[in-house]
Amino acid sequence: MRSISRDQFLPLRCVLKSLIFAFLFVFPVRFMNPLPSSLSENSDKKTLDMILEKTGDYCERVKNMALFYVCKEKVEDERYFHRKRSLMNFSLSSSERLEPRRTRKKTYTYDYQLVKKGKELKEKRILLEEDGTEKHEENVEFRPVKYFGKYVVYGPVGFLSKYWQQHFKYEISGRDVVDGKKAIIVQSTPKIEREENCNYGRVWVDDKDFSILKIEYDPRSIKNYEDELLLSPIGELRKIVNWTVTYGFEKKGVRFPSQQLVQEFYVNNEGQKVLMEKISFDYVDYKFFIVEVEVKY
Repeated sequence: MRSISRDQFLPLRCVLKSLIFAFLFVFPVRFMNPLPSSLSENSDKKTLDMILEKTGDYCERVKNMALFYVCKEKVEDERYFHRKRSLMNFSLSSSERLEPRRTRKKTYTYDYQLVKKGKELKEKRILLEEDGTEKHEENVEFRPVKYFGKYVVYGPVGFLSKYWQQHFKYEISGRDVVDGKKAIIVQSTPKIEREENCNYGRVWVDDKDFSILKIEYDPRSIKNYEDELLLSPIGELRKIVNWTVTYGFEKKGVRFPSQQLVQEFYVNNEGQKVLMEKISFDYVDYKFFIVEVEVKY
C-alpha cells in the first residue's frame, strides 16, 4: 500500500489495484440535462469558481477528519458468457450478434472497518460469507474480482481538494438528480498527467451544500489501463469501461460511499454492446464510532 503524503492525500487512483486491468463502466445517467443555453460564459465561470471554492472546503473536511466506522460490504461479481446468433432485419439481410448463454455469479460479504487518527489510516476486512457459506476470515484482501479500490470515502479529495485544484482543469458539463438531490456535474481533466494522481472524470456536486454525491471515473484514471480488442465469433470487439462511486450516506456533513458499480462491455462495428461482467460493491449497516471534523488550512 502506498504511503500517504501530506496535501496529496489519497487520490483514489493511487490506491487502486488490478489483477490484470481495471475495467469500469457507469450505467446511463437519468435526468441528465445540459445547462440552460442562456447561461453566459461569465456567469458560468463565476458559478464554477464558487463550486471549486466550496468543494475545496468540503474536501478539507474529508481529508482532516478523525474517523472510525464499520459497515457491511456486499460484493456481487457476475460474469456473462455468450453465443453467436444470426438475426434477420427489415431489409431481409442477416446480421450476427452475441446473446447471453449463461451467467456465473460470485458473492462475498465483508465486515469493513476504517480508522483514521491523525495521519494514520487503517482499513480492515473480515470475510463473513462467500457464495452463501458462512466464514470468519480476518484481515483478508478481496476475493478474486478483477479490481478493488481502497479508502473510497476519500475519492473526492483526489479531484477537488485545495491542493489538487491547481493541477486540474474544470468545466461545468450539466445538471442531474442523484438520489433526489439536485447536482451540478463538474468535468475534471489533469493539466499534466502525474504518476501520483491522474484523475479524469466527472463529479456530481450537491448544489445546496456542495458535498460530493457521485464520481464517474474515466478509464484513463486507472493505472495499467490499456485499450483492448477481443476476438469473438462475430469478429473484433472493442472494450468500453467506466466506474462510478455513489456517496449515499451522510454523517456530520460528510458523505460516505453507498455503492461502487462496475460494468465491462465490448462493442462490435455495428454498435452492439455486449455485457461481459458486472461487479457491484454495496455498503450497508453503517456504524459510526468517531466522526470528528476539523478544518485545517
